[in-house]
Amino acid sequence: MAMKVMLRVAALGALTLLASNEAPAAADDPTLKEILEKAGAHCLEIWRDSRQFVAEEQDMQRFYDKSGKVRRTRSIHSDYYVINDASDANAVVEFRDVFTVDGKPVRRNPQLVLSLLNRTWQHPRQRSDHINAVVNQHNLIWGGRLNTNFAFGLAAYLHPLHQPHERFRLAPERASADGEVVVCFEETGEETLNRLGRWPNDRKVPSTGCAYLARPDYDITRVDAAVLLGKDLKMRYITEYVRGSGGLHLPVRRRVYAYHPRWVNGLVAEADATYSNFRRFTATSRIAFQPIE
Repeated sequence: MAMKVMLRVAALGALTLLASNEAPAAADDPTLKEILEKAGAHCLEIWRDSRQFVAEEQDMQRFYDKSGKVRRTRSIHSDYYVINDASDANAVVEFRDVFTVDGKPVRRNPQLVLSLLNRTWQHPRQRSDHINAVVNQHNLIWGGRLNTNFAFGLAAYLHPLHQPHERFRLAPERASADGEVVVCFEETGEETLNRLGRWPNDRKVPSTGCAYLARPDYDITRVDAAVLLGKDLKMRYITEYVRGSGGLHLPVRRRVYAYHPRWVNGLVAEADATYSNFRRFTATSRIAFQPIE
């Protein structure tokens, strides 16, 4: 049973949650409105370019005990699939095909994944959940529950369909590089992820965070978002994007952090993954891939 997600205005690592009185709607600020329009267009490009791809994923996971010492580590080398969901034009299925765990080969069953892809599901998220329950069994921390939103999950906060349901403010104090523009957001979870099939309708994920944009076109370079799971467990998600070969807009790094106040240093677990060797996926190739030309 999924844990109830609640919104709390609190600090999460370096990410400060936004108070409502500090986050005017985009329509109230012409400059902010123009920035969001361009960032929204870039989100659509990421959305387009990230579909029907597979990338090589190198994921390092660490789990800490309450004293702050590293309890366990795990290295997972996989191919990461991002595939259009035939039942919903706005949704994708994200999952991994694991090659090695801590340097040792693992058994793989691509036909099982293919059968799950071809099944009919009530909600697109259910397809991802079932597939991830099968292929994410090697995850040290989150197991099959972790679907990393690798492709464009965090960029979706800048999606034009989502923006009317969020509150934004410019945050120049957060800019760390020349030409960087930072837009912080707050949303209740009633609309943003549900509108593009990221969660079932009964799961609300209130979240806050910041998008880091590069001039002159306000390309999305990083999105840093936080949610609160259960009573105390806080999660922070960070995805970084670059313009790759042929002008494609692709994610290159994903970080996930879990925090709990009863841990000495606050940090319960972390996962840091990088993505490379992007290739096109074709369903007719039966879980095989063709290099991008």
